[in-house]
Amino acid sequence: MKVPSRHTASAGFTLVEMSIVIVIIGLLIGGILMGQNLFHAAHIRSVYTDAQSYITAIGYFHDKYESLPGDMYNAESVWGTAAAGAACDITNNSDKTTCSGNGNGRIEWGVVVGAAGTETNEMFRAWQQLNNADMIAFKATGIAGGAGTYDAVPGSNVPSSRITGAGFTLVDAVGPGLNPAWFIGPTYNNALYFGATTPTTVTQSPALSAADAESIDKKIDDGKPGTGSVVTYTNSYYPSCASSDTAGTATYVLSSSTSRVCNMIFITGF
Repeated sequence: MKVPSRHTASAGFTLVEMSIVIVIIGLLIGGILMGQNLFHAAHIRSVYTDAQSYITAIGYFHDKYESLPGDMYNAESVWGTAAAGAACDITNNSDKTTCSGNGNGRIEWGVVVGAAGTETNEMFRAWQQLNNADMIAFKATGIAGGAGTYDAVPGSNVPSSRITGAGFTLVDAVGPGLNPAWFIGPTYNNALYFGATTPTTVTQSPALSAADAESIDKKIDDGKPGTGSVVTYTNSYYPSCASSDTAGTATYVLSSSTSRVCNMIFITGF
């Protein structure tokens, strides 16, 4: 009878070896999940740090020029005229030439300056003029995207976000494609809208889960969707984000899935 050698008997994995392998696999999975969580947290954090930096830039611009970007009535005398008359609204010369606003304190979309007709889309020229003034690094086209007058395109005419498909639009709260009835509580003046892009309108579509929206709100405000300097749309408009249309009692719907259900509106104070 052939007796198995010690080498043959120990050729398979022992329980100790199997345990070590399982522990290593668990550590790898845990490391991957931790990395994903850190990556996600960094992207969420960038939303409010970006918003705060843009609001700060708007304040610096206002202090220096005594006007709001985009709405600046003498912008052409500072940086040159993109095009004469109504053509100014659609002209991007890939330089600092721009269009003046009407100086009424509202960052709007179609503004008539003088007798030549609509000359500027203030909400897109705003980003160009902030860059012209060396207050933000993003260089905007200053004109609407190809889908229409209100078309905000992150990375082109409005700043993009680290959240995929999302960006920021600076516009008067009752501006293009917006409805005061969508606000929980009062409407506001010029606000910074964070959300996903939808052709022909501003960046106001849902880009965050309710939990992520609440996290951002708590970082810089009161953590409530209808009050303070960070708000979102009503329950009747985005029903999976805010629990009601009443500003004082609305909360974020944390029972919602992790899918995108919320936009964010940062009140600039201007």
